[in-house]
This record gives sequence, structure tokens and C-alpha cells, in this order.
Amino acid sequence: VFNIGPTLLEIIMVVGILFYNYGFTFAAIILSAVVLYVSFSVKATDWRTKFVREVNQADNSTTTRAVDSLLNFETVKYFNNEGYEAGRYDTDLAGWENARRKNRLSLFALNGGQAFIIAAAMTSMMAMAAINVAEGKMTIGDFVLINAFTMQIFMPLNFLGFVYREIRGSLANIENLFDLLAK
Repeated sequence: VFNIGPTLLEIIMVVGILFYNYGFTFAAIILSAVVLYVSFSVKATDWRTKFVREVNQADNSTTTRAVDSLLNFETVKYFNNEGYEAGRYDTDLAGWENARRKNRLSLFALNGGQAFIIAAAMTSMMAMAAINVAEGKMTIGDFVLINAFTMQIFMPLNFLGFVYREIRGSLANIENLFDLLAK
């Protein structure tokens, strides 16, 4: 609440100031970038949650296999199944590595998409402001102000994207705990 409320108020105020002082195009770029950033972050984070679940499942499987084999090492030794248990553990570890890789790549895709949206909005805002300065429609001070406004919008928005991703990941991480508590 203390982060979302002020960020929304700041976005509304900046869009209003840009619209009033510099025209519709500057306000539209910021507003569309914010909407695109939020929608991309929500959809990509929802898509990414399945990879977090896969990592959790693979981690549980690997840990269970290791603990079971170590607790029952006498039985494993008695039946001369060290190789069999090592093979099963290697298979579980390979599954864990694959799930972890997918999780990391999905995180890179999410971060890359968010960074691209911010960079595209910043670039287009700065390009339009530079063109207006070159044509004499704006001053250098206006250019700096637009740059500051744009950076000021995307810093808290980026933080909110991070917080949303972490909350969704944490909820996926504790699903097994909720399942145990429900039983």
C-alpha cells in the first residue's frame, strides 16, 4: 500500500504535467509504457511461476532421494544397490539442473522484457525531447526535466515489478506447506 499508492499518484501527476506542458505525445508514451510494463510483468510472472514450481518439485525429489538413501544406507549396502541409488540420484539431479536452468532463463526473459520496455520508453522520450530542443520548441531545461520525470517514474515501477515477482515466487514456494496444512 505504501509503495503502490504513491507510485500510482506519481504516475498520474507526471502524465498530467507532461500532457499539460508538453502535449499528448509525451504523456501517451509514459502512460502506454507503464501499462505495457505492468501487463508484461503480470503475464510473464504468471508464466514463470510454473518454472518455480518445477524447481521446487525437483528440489523436493532430489532431497527426498538423498535423505532416503542415506537413512537406509545399511539396506542399500546389504542388497548391494549403491550403483542403483547413485543412478537414481543422478537422474533426480539432472532433472533439478534442467528445472533450475528453465527457471533462470525465464527470469532473464522477464527482466529483459522489463528492461526493454523501460529503455524503449526512455529512448523515445529523449529522442522526442531532443528533436523539440533542436527545433527550438523546448529548452535544455525542459529536456532535463523530461529525463528526470521519466527516470522518476520507472525507478519505483521497476521496484514494484520486482516485489510482485518475489511475492508470486514466494507463494509458489510455500504451496507445499499449504498443502500439508490443509491435510
